[in-house]
Amino acid sequence: MMLMHTIIVLLGMWTLAHADLSNLAKNRGIKAPSGREADVPDNFVGCLAREGRYQVAGVPGKPDEINECIYYKCVGNEWKPQVCPDKLGILESQFDKAGRTNSFPCTKPKNGCLSTLSERGVAETATTVCGVDLVTVIDVSCSIASEDKAKIKTFLKKFVSNFPIGPAFTQIAGSVYGSIVKDFLYFNTYNSARMVRKAIDEMPLDAKPCATHTFEALRQAREVHLTEEKGRRDKGADKRDCCVMLMTDGYTHPQNKKHETIREAANIRKICALILVTLPNSPEEEKKMPEQQRKKLREEEFAKIQPDGDMRLDLQSFDELEENINNIARKTCQPVNRIEKNTV
Repeated sequence: MMLMHTIIVLLGMWTLAHADLSNLAKNRGIKAPSGREADVPDNFVGCLAREGRYQVAGVPGKPDEINECIYYKCVGNEWKPQVCPDKLGILESQFDKAGRTNSFPCTKPKNGCLSTLSERGVAETATTVCGVDLVTVIDVSCSIASEDKAKIKTFLKKFVSNFPIGPAFTQIAGSVYGSIVKDFLYFNTYNSARMVRKAIDEMPLDAKPCATHTFEALRQAREVHLTEEKGRRDKGADKRDCCVMLMTDGYTHPQNKKHETIREAANIRKICALILVTLPNSPEEEKKMPEQQRKKLREEEFAKIQPDGDMRLDLQSFDELEENINNIARKTCQPVNRIEKNTV
């Protein structure tokens, strides 16, 4: 009897010791939060699993619709896009008013959520959830007609609707320029697509007196927009890639500032992706210089602003802007996609 009692005691002690060692292994190096340490920092921009492990995803180009086959998962304090299993879709009723849930969201039979990545829409979604800091630099100089400036504004509003906007996703900043640069949006101005579109609606289009100070606009993007003070995410766990999209219809004016434009473009390319969207000159502008000379000046400058043809888009009319929304969106996320492919 005494022997049996001793064995039971020893077994109990072994069990407790084993449990303690297991807990020690799990918790080594992890300090349990207590009191204020468990609170969310004021500058926190990621996700917290305790507030909902899953979040709804939007439909590219349709910011008010929920994607039925794709969702976000909180992984290491960062939202990551995920794809539902074959023929299962999102059950919207599981999400709270903030669009979050702790229950696995893919529980509704959905034949439309198919097996291949392209059929599921992952290829398209991957470009729209890359979460970059995107600066739009828009030429509104006198060589662009008023009706074409309106088309640029319409394009921008539709373009930003391709991205989930917010401090955990894509951030948008913007400037317009002619003879002077006017900022109309910073990364930390708004954190919703609706408010970003409102800022675009109100962006100034008057560029008088006439000039094309592309050098100054690119410098403003680098020295103002791409700073932590204005919301740039370039440090710590939430560090993101950045992209500058320059839209212009012509070469720098005055021409003696051309080399400054080229130098500023090179400075941008050292730290960010640079997309160059070239726009057509207005008919009135084309009359001011022989076509051959004008084309030569444009091409010389454009080729040095962005030597990589994959990151350049030459448009023949302003109507082509809307046709190329998805194409430009993919270029915006191209550096991110390259990194992801290299790490797979």
